[in-house]
Amino acid sequence: MKNRSLTCAYFHSDGHMIAVFERRITARKNGPTYVTKEAEIWEQFGPASDRIHFNGRIVIHQYHTAILTLLENATGLRARCEPNAELSEKCRQLGVTENGMIEIYTKWGGHWLHDLSCLSGGFTVQTTHEYQNPKFNPEMRTFGYDNVPVVKVHFKKAKKAHASS
Repeated sequence: MKNRSLTCAYFHSDGHMIAVFERRITARKNGPTYVTKEAEIWEQFGPASDRIHFNGRIVIHQYHTAILTLLENATGLRARCEPNAELSEKCRQLGVTENGMIEIYTKWGGHWLHDLSCLSGGFTVQTTHEYQNPKFNPEMRTFGYDNVPVVKVHFKKAKKAHASS
């Protein structure tokens, strides 16, 4: 859609994803510009849920859509978060105590991405208890603390039955 950009995407361990977009609307040619947010939900994005190995969610930050391309074409996925005592003092001051890592397997091979959140990395792995075992909810009408309206739900395509002979 025109004048729309990805703000953030939340890829959950059951395979569903929620993406938040910003839309800029200009009332008149030289008039003020308004910014609105909207969300879309995918029931299954990327690999089948039995090929996803982590608990929690992966937050993909603005302007890092290449990670979404890898996820969309993935055949398998692993993610983890590990405590890291060797982080810099700056990272510790910012409250970062863990390093996240994603392993994405595609037909092109394996891709290993490291979360450099203290350096404004492209994603964050969140494995704390409040993000574990999320479920796809097609009835969701708003998302997040600021109640972003859900404008579209993408359901996974049904597999075609093979004709018996």
